[in-house]
Amino acid sequence: MPYTKRIVIHAGQNGNGLSQCLNYIENEEKTDHGLLKSAYNCNLRFAEQEMVAVQSKFHNEQDERVAYHVVQSFDIRDNITPEMANEIGLKLCKEIYTDYQCVVCTHVDRGHLHNHIIINATNLSGRKLEDRLANKKEGLYGLRESSDRIAKSYGCHVMDEMKAIGRFKGKNYEGKNESSYEKLTVSWKSIIIDKIEKVKAETNSLDELLENLALEGYEIKRGKYIKVKPFGKDRFTSLKELGEEYGEDALRQFYREKTRNGVDYQFDFEKIPEIQGAFVSIKESATNSMIAIKNSTMNLAERDYCPKFYNNRYKEKKRYNQLIKELDFLNAEEIYSYEDLQNRIKETLSELEEREASYEKQKSLTTEFLKNEPLAKDYLETYNEYKIYEEQVQLHGTEKVEPTEAVLKHLQVSEELGNPELSEVREFLSACTKEKREANKQYAYITYLKSRMTELERIRGKSLELNGYIKGMSFSSNMIDESRSTDTQYCVKLPYTKQYVYLNKKLVAWSNFEKRAVMYLVDDKFYDIYDENDKKIDSVSGEQLEIISKEGREQVKEYYSTLNTESEK
Repeated sequence: MPYTKRIVIHAGQNGNGLSQCLNYIENEEKTDHGLLKSAYNCNLRFAEQEMVAVQSKFHNEQDERVAYHVVQSFDIRDNITPEMANEIGLKLCKEIYTDYQCVVCTHVDRGHLHNHIIINATNLSGRKLEDRLANKKEGLYGLRESSDRIAKSYGCHVMDEMKAIGRFKGKNYEGKNESSYEKLTVSWKSIIIDKIEKVKAETNSLDELLENLALEGYEIKRGKYIKVKPFGKDRFTSLKELGEEYGEDALRQFYREKTRNGVDYQFDFEKIPEIQGAFVSIKESATNSMIAIKNSTMNLAERDYCPKFYNNRYKEKKRYNQLIKELDFLNAEEIYSYEDLQNRIKETLSELEEREASYEKQKSLTTEFLKNEPLAKDYLETYNEYKIYEEQVQLHGTEKVEPTEAVLKHLQVSEELGNPELSEVREFLSACTKEKREANKQYAYITYLKSRMTELERIRGKSLELNGYIKGMSFSSNMIDESRSTDTQYCVKLPYTKQYVYLNKKLVAWSNFEKRAVMYLVDDKFYDIYDENDKKIDSVSGEQLEIISKEGREQVKEYYSTLNTESEK
């Protein structure tokens, strides 16, 4: 089902928070030139004025929370049209926000379809929207439940609590418009969230969290709201902007739960899924993890404070949740043996290669197709002024009417486009939007397949460990010498050295697909070491491979230390 989140819209500077948000979601380029916009309980053209009128009617002093912004993102595999996505958003509003004014805009500028919904915080009778999680209808859980149920009736896929795939922000490089869709940067919010999640595991209070972020190079600003800014970011981000679970109150509640002692400690254990075949040991691990968490909560008195214990228990909870996800994944993929796993990896890899080849063709087509898009936009922007000029010429003659810069520009772009009709230009721009959306959708699906490959490879690594292989050191993809690798073996450069080892591809698992891998070794096997010229120079055990790499790292560190010492003289 769709990934949903809800963000509070405050009055903003000069009271224009609602206006800014409506302007953003109604952007014509994002909504297929305005075709994917709808409204409920208000007129689409005058939605802002009507919402403000309702707020003013029932509240003498403007409440800081003037509206809510809901984002409803659909899985890239969902076989729905943009019009259907907009319809789902409108049905959601009619079901949950019956007496509230709403604007629903469907954006098609990313790899996945997503709705932006603005809801007036005050309904037509003057009641404020109840945004507490405990509210089963108007709270965030109610929103997700209704969104999931409605979307399911349209055949949409189930989505876990995750960031939407393909959620990127475009970047303008050196003032040039990039047509290559891979040149995208992940949003700052996701970077901050990832960092907070890592720090949460090692801290036991909000103050500790902020202190650790500061040690990581984050600037912290305290005030009405706590704001953070990582190195390299231009502006501060409020914690509450990251999502409800990262707001100050939510984080304080998280730490209260994390540091709670005694038998009243609560943890919602999911039902451990059944599993058959070779992976039953994962179920056993989940069961043991559950028992460990339950038993550990009873061993501390209410007043005891044990930071290390809390952190270990939190990590155990995360491990337990990860095991449950693995079991669900294995059942969903019908993987019950190592052979099943290998076949699923092979099938996914084959589909990935086909999709990447198709994307390259689509990208080439789209890039060629979009060459005339700037001209078409200029045509539309200058069309009205040109028509006024045309009427003036008919009334007063060419010699008495001076063409403006916009008129001259219109004549130029019209000629370059072959003097088309207005309807033809509009159709062309609509086609441009569809081509871009198709390219983005294909790229997003490739991202999804790569994340799926990472999950399959990670389980493969765990399977190798269960079968007696030893987890060795990790290495990045740029350490693989492709020219010396074969269909069955990787030629891998040992980190920090000029020495190479050949590894069976079946005994290498990608911890991050195509970026970073882990080698799995046989305990009593010796591995041949080669130099840059592929000449055998030694034969060592698996344990010694890591020792060689560590020695190389120390030599590199010592070398750079020497350089720094000489530069200081």
